[in-house]
Amino acid sequence: MCHTLTSLNDDRILLVGGREAPNAAKKAAPGKRRKTAKDFPAAEAIMGRLLNGAPTKRVGIRPDGKAPAREGTEITDKTGRVIGRITSGGFGPTLNAPVAMGYLPTSFAAPGAIVFAEVRGQRLGVRIAPMPFVPNTYKR
Repeated sequence: MCHTLTSLNDDRILLVGGREAPNAAKKAAPGKRRKTAKDFPAAEAIMGRLLNGAPTKRVGIRPDGKAPAREGTEITDKTGRVIGRITSGGFGPTLNAPVAMGYLPTSFAAPGAIVFAEVRGQRLGVRIAPMPFVPNTYKR
């Protein structure tokens, strides 16, 4: 379920598998001089994102029950309006429960928030979970 950046050009980022990353993944970190001068491609768009934040955010998702929500599953709010999409999901053997990741508007991305996904023809509640799903327990 790792999202790895593989290619970068002026207007898009590709993930492993050739899929384009949503807008939330298109954050850039230009240097201090370039931020001030705004002399790089797409400066207005990038600076707008850095100052105002991204409109969407990658979130961890824990579906209720044992059915995993898979890639492409639409995420809806309580009224049934589509607000996002699951980008990867499956069963987490360490948690003994299904886990997924997806992109949601930042207003729905708070840990603990409940949204909905249609899994196997049923509308199920899913909880926004902090990532990583299992904290590291090793010592450095």
